[in-house]
Amino acid sequence: MVPNFEKSLKRAKMKNILRIILITVVTVVIAIPALYWLGNRFVKKQSDQLNEYLIVHNVISEPNIQVDSRVLVNSSATGGEVVSNRSKNISGYVVPWSQIKGTYSLFTYQTDFNELISGEYGSKENQYSYDRQTKQKVADFYHPNINYSYLKEMPNDLKKMNEQEATVTEVALSFDRAKTLKEIEKDIPKEVSMKWMYVASSTKEKNIQGAPGQEIYGFEYSKDSGQDTFEYFLENLEKVNNETDKKDTDAFIKSNGNKKLKEVEILGMMVTGENKDLKKLEKLPYLRASSVGVSAPITPYIKVEK
Repeated sequence: MVPNFEKSLKRAKMKNILRIILITVVTVVIAIPALYWLGNRFVKKQSDQLNEYLIVHNVISEPNIQVDSRVLVNSSATGGEVVSNRSKNISGYVVPWSQIKGTYSLFTYQTDFNELISGEYGSKENQYSYDRQTKQKVADFYHPNINYSYLKEMPNDLKKMNEQEATVTEVALSFDRAKTLKEIEKDIPKEVSMKWMYVASSTKEKNIQGAPGQEIYGFEYSKDSGQDTFEYFLENLEKVNNETDKKDTDAFIKSNGNKKLKEVEILGMMVTGENKDLKKLEKLPYLRASSVGVSAPITPYIKVEK
């Protein structure tokens, strides 16, 4: 009897082991794809949120900056990277601009904020902003209600501009008070392209000791689709959750949200054109500052676009 009992016990143990192995295999076969699917769901959500953030930032805070492509890099079930390739259009001359990179994982996403703001150069002779990657000069805007005490005088790059030079240039024009687009248009030569409208930035600090640095808000301007572009800008401006800026962006939406484009209050604009035409803007009666950004030499192979 004993030998039969031992055989039965061994068979029972073997069956139990086989059952455990079978359950383990089935669990692994089901669990791995399930975890992979679940991981992809979490990662896709973070990737989509990162893409939306980059799109919104470009729409509301990047003057005359176009996104040429946005690609996923090193994407996996646990995370990856989004790379946004950008450029500027200076009256038909396309020039490279810095890349923006963001990373995402299962539960979060982030961008390198340092790449979203310009670098600053300062010496006894010079004070200007520059793009951290391309090292091109950045055209700065100046709010009419802020005192930039670190400056000896407000920039007037148009005064220094050589109108004889065969160059296309972008210039940030900052006004000493809010003006409507209807008031401004009559003062802009037809040869100059209005590219981007500056409408808001934080006024929490009334006396800025250092370079501008703060986020600026505005929208791309187009004569053909101006009203639609403005309304799209408003939709995205409502997504601003930066506590420092939200008071000012909400105030702009409240006072301008129901207006037609021609009646919207503008604090400045980015324009492009040939130096000889841009020079005419130097005498604008409400011009507080003019800051030159990217420029490109004119060649016989590319026509200047108006």
